[in-house]
Amino acid sequence: MIHYKNSNGYETWYDSNGYESWSDYGSHGKIIHYKNSDDYEWWHDYDSNGNEIHFKDSDGYETWYDSNGKKITKKQFDELN
Repeated sequence: MIHYKNSNGYETWYDSNGYESWSDYGSHGKIIHYKNSDDYEWWHDYDSNGNEIHFKDSDGYETWYDSNGKKITKKQFDELN
């Protein structure tokens, strides 16, 4: 497997079959975006403390979290913010 990472946190991996995956990291060092060569993607959003507050993927799955990491509804999330 070949791995490449630049100073902006962008990473790419290549395996012997040509499969690729890419990851972007935020300033807090946590992954914010992932995509692979099968076109599957996911995204994470974090609050200013680095706590995950939102997850979404290209299959349509989406969830929100409160400041304690508990899954909540979109309506509850909107009421908190």
